[in-house]
Amino acid sequence: MIELIEKLERKNIGISLNGDDLELDFDDQEIDQEILAEIKTNKQELITFFKKYLDVNIDDRIQPLDINKNYEISHSQKRLWILSQFEDSSVAYNMPNSIVLNGEYDLSSFEKAINKVIERHEILRTVFKEDDKGELKQWILTGDELDFTIKYNDFREEKNPEKSALSYIKEDSYKSFDLEKGPLLRASLLKVSDDKYIFYYNMHHIISDAWSMDVLVNDIIVCYNAYKSGSSPKLSELKIQYKDYAAWQSDKLKTEEFKKCQEYWLNSLSGELPILELPTSKLRPKFITHNGRHLRTFIDAETTKQLKEFCRNNGGSLFMGLVAIWKVLFYKYTSKKDIVIGTSLAGRDHASLEDQIGFYVNTLVLRNQINSEEDFTSCYDMVKESTLSAFSNQMYPFDKLVEELEMIRDPSHNTLFDVMLTLQNARERSHESFVLDEESVRKIEDRGTTHSKFDLDIDFYETGDYLSLNIIYNTDVYEGDMVEGLMSHFKELLSSLLVSPDLPINKINYLTALERLE
Repeated sequence: MIELIEKLERKNIGISLNGDDLELDFDDQEIDQEILAEIKTNKQELITFFKKYLDVNIDDRIQPLDINKNYEISHSQKRLWILSQFEDSSVAYNMPNSIVLNGEYDLSSFEKAINKVIERHEILRTVFKEDDKGELKQWILTGDELDFTIKYNDFREEKNPEKSALSYIKEDSYKSFDLEKGPLLRASLLKVSDDKYIFYYNMHHIISDAWSMDVLVNDIIVCYNAYKSGSSPKLSELKIQYKDYAAWQSDKLKTEEFKKCQEYWLNSLSGELPILELPTSKLRPKFITHNGRHLRTFIDAETTKQLKEFCRNNGGSLFMGLVAIWKVLFYKYTSKKDIVIGTSLAGRDHASLEDQIGFYVNTLVLRNQINSEEDFTSCYDMVKESTLSAFSNQMYPFDKLVEELEMIRDPSHNTLFDVMLTLQNARERSHESFVLDEESVRKIEDRGTTHSKFDLDIDFYETGDYLSLNIIYNTDVYEGDMVEGLMSHFKELLSSLLVSPDLPINKINYLTALERLE
C-alpha cells in the first residue's frame, strides 16, 4: 500500500479517506485509466490501511480493562485450548524457533532482558483455566508466580557442539506445555563456540503467532543492548495488552459491521462443503495425527518475475496468483470443481496491535468453483474477486464461524479444510542478494520431521528474486513421493500457465517432460 501511495504521489494524485470510501484529487481533467484500475483493485486494502494508520475512528480504539482476577479469552484461544487437551495436538501447537548470536554475550544482561520483556507483555505471563463457574478464562500471573528461568547450556566440550545444540532444540520442541500452570514460554541460550551462541525459544500458539516471534526477539535485543551499555531500554509504551484486545473483539461481534461479515461467510460456505483428498495409498487415520515432514524447493527468478508481472497486469496480487494455480492443480489431481482451502492473515489491522505479542492471526476460508473449459486468465479473475471479498470480511473470527456453521465433526479431518496456503508478507522478506544455481532450484530438499497441523501446509516465502515453496505434509495421510510429485507438477503447471494463460484449463499441461515420454 505504501508503494502504491508513493506511486500516486509521483503522479500528483492525492488520495484520502472519506468515511468508508476513498477520495481522489488530481490536476488533470482525467486520471490515467491504468492507475484508476489499480486503485479500484486495491480499494479495500487502501481503506483498511488508512483506517489503521490514521486512527480515524476514535470510537474504535481498544480500551484497557480494569484490573480483575481473570479475563475473557479470544475465540481463537478458546478453540486452540480445546484442541490442546489432547497430548499429541498440544505439541503440534508448539512454536519453536532459534537465532544465531555471534560474539560474546553477557548472560546476566541477557537474562535481565528476557525478564523485562516478560514483564512488558502480559500474555507471556498468562495461563488458562476455568473459573468458579466452569468458564475458561485467562489469568495473568506475576513474575514470581510464573517462575520463569532461562536455561544456559555450554556445548563447547561436545564432539560436535552445533549438532548437540540442534538435538537439544529438537527434543525440547516436542515437549508439551501446561496451559494451566505455565509458563508458556521456554528459552535457552546455547553456547557452541567461544564467540557463538544459539538463542532458542519456544512458545505455545495460544499466546503467540509468527508476528509475535519477531516482536519477542526484537524487544529482547533492544533490552539486552541497553542493559549491556548500562542504560534503560527505550521501547514504546504498550497502551493495551492482549486481554484488552480479547474484550474489544467480543464487543465488535455485536456490531452491524460484524453481522454483515457473518452473513457473507455463512452464504459463502453454505451447502455441503467438499473434502479435498489427493491420491494416496495410505489409509487415513480415524483420528487426526500430527506426524509431519518438511519439503522445500524454489521457483527460479525468471519464472517468479513473470508470475508477478502476470498478477500485476491482471490487477491482482502474487498471493491471488498462487491460490489460482494451486486450485487448478488440485482440480487436475481430483477432477473436483468445488475446492476449499484455508489461508491465514496476521489479524493486526488495528494500529494498536503492531508491537503486541499474542494470538492475533485469523484464518480465512477460500472457496472456488473451477471451470475447466475457461482459460487461466478467467480463472485468475474469479479467484481474485473471491479473495478480495474474503479479505473484506476478514474481521470475523474463524473460530466463531466454525461455531455458527454447526458442522458435524469428522475426527479424521480438520474443520472446513485440510490444506493451508500462505505467502509470507514483505516485512519478513530477506536475503536480497540470494543466488541459487540451476541444480539448487530444480531439487526438492527433505528438511526432516516436524509437526503437521494439516494434510498439506503450503508456505511460500519471497527469498531475494526467488520464491521458496515449502510443504509440510502429514506422513500418515500422504507419501513423500506423492508430495514431491505434487511440487514438481506445480512448477510445470506454473510454467505452462504463464506461457499459455488463454488456453482452456483442461488443455494445460502439468506433467514433467519425463512423464510425458512415458
